[in-house]
Order: sequence, then structure tokens, then C-alpha cells
Amino acid sequence: MVASTTENLIVRLNPPEFWSATRLMSEMERDVLLEAITKLAEAGDIDGLSRFSFVTVSFRPAPQAA
Repeated sequence: MVASTTENLIVRLNPPEFWSATRLMSEMERDVLLEAITKLAEAGDIDGLSRFSFVTVSFRPAPQAA
């Protein structure tokens, strides 16, 4: 059985870059942005996630078959 891409997807936010990019946003705007990033991550939309300079995307290695 092969795990789906979204199960192996690792999405990380760089806190200093995130706060720098969102410093002029209201708390509600930041919440909406984080929700949008979460939806992109759940959908496995790497292109969408790559638009954000403060987001890093990587993949967990697939487990080796025994």
C-alpha cells in the first residue's frame, strides 16, 4: 500500500518570516491566511504553498517495503 502525497507532505512556517510578512495584518487577516495555507496543505497543492516565502514544503521518505 502506498501512502498518498498529502500524508507524506510536511509543511513548515518560518516564524520570523511569517511575522515579518504579516506584521501589518489584523489578527483576523492572519487567521484567514493560516486557514488558506492549511487548506492548500490538506489538498497537497505544492504550487499554491510555494507562493508564500515563509512556507517550506518537504516530503517524508516513503517507508521501505519489507
